[in-house]
Amino acid sequence: MMVLTPGNDLAKITEGVDWTFLLDISGSMGAKLPALARGMEKTLSKLDPKDRFRIDAFNDAAAELVSYQPATPANAKQAAEKVDGLRAGGSTNLFAGIELGIKGVDKDRTTGIVLVTDGVTNTGPQAQKDFEDLLKKADVRIFTIVMGNNANWPLMEFVSQTTQGFYVAVSNDDDAIGRVVLAKNKVTHEAMHNVSVQVEGVKITDLTPNRIGSLYHGQQLVLFGHYREPGHGRVILHTEISGKPKTFDSAIELPEVDADNPEIERLWALERCEELSQQIRYTGNEKGISPQIVDVATHYSIVTDYTSMVVLREEQFELQGITRNNATRVAQEQAAQQQRATQPARNFTPPQQIASASQASDPQRRGGFGAHAPSLGGGGGGAIDPMTGVLSAFWLGLGALAWRRSARMKKEK
Repeated sequence: MMVLTPGNDLAKITEGVDWTFLLDISGSMGAKLPALARGMEKTLSKLDPKDRFRIDAFNDAAAELVSYQPATPANAKQAAEKVDGLRAGGSTNLFAGIELGIKGVDKDRTTGIVLVTDGVTNTGPQAQKDFEDLLKKADVRIFTIVMGNNANWPLMEFVSQTTQGFYVAVSNDDDAIGRVVLAKNKVTHEAMHNVSVQVEGVKITDLTPNRIGSLYHGQQLVLFGHYREPGHGRVILHTEISGKPKTFDSAIELPEVDADNPEIERLWALERCEELSQQIRYTGNEKGISPQIVDVATHYSIVTDYTSMVVLREEQFELQGITRNNATRVAQEQAAQQQRATQPARNFTPPQQIASASQASDPQRRGGFGAHAPSLGGGGGGAIDPMTGVLSAFWLGLGALAWRRSARMKKEK
């Protein structure tokens, strides 16, 4: 398990942020429009004077309600009055709404889209592939605020996660305001785009997630995978910051086994099942994918759309020849947790700070996070010492959150 968190090398945005508020005014939103209007006035008052905003509305089709303008109190009041004058009607063409929302984006300014909808998408393109192709056209984050309980949640999740935003259900205008403030706090710095991670020198399999996309200031990226053999390797991160390619790397040493953190196996399995399920939602094709979910889920006792948990009396396990793998696994995890509780807190302070992002991109400076190759094979009875390194761009921790060579992978070997 590897955690990456962008930090100080992503400069703070000082010129202001562009906000597009994308409002669903379909018939199913009728009772919610008054709360939406109140929420818009309060929300706009929370923006920075350097920010700009515009408002689009959609039902069967989409139209611009308010063009880009500075986030002044007077402009906010006038915009809220326009929203208050809206009337609900028609179907919900979410695709048309987002398509209009990403048009006219100023590439020189950071942009966030706040989508307010009940999520009942019932006309226009609705396949995830259509939305993915659309969202590739602009570098924006979409923060989805769902008012109601009947949303197309898989689609809401896909749109938000594809753009590195979030989606959340709210019950009133105050909830919506709080979520918009949270969204604003996430768009304060430059971002890493087109992020990819590769590992050289050791063979890594089952890496998840496969597709990363963008990574934002303070946001944690968690990667899981298996390695089949211990040894020396390098973790390399490729990205773009403000349109310029950057590369960061670190030398690592992967141990024979890490027995300190058995929980990582199940965390990988959960993430793998979710990624495979997302593939099915994306392609609409279960063939060849659902058996993989069943294989992982049954081995790690995970409930999915294709597996269930059966409750039996204790004696039935033996009569039916059912192996109690999950009970054994839980006992191992609890024992490891108790063992860690008796040990001193681990110090994750990096051994030293090294190259800036620009230096790390220089082939002559490809030294990674430290001047030496961090070792994951520590002392103390075979415990894994944490390797932590800092490029000013991100923190990477391997060790307590280490790649783990699982017992399952040993069997496959």
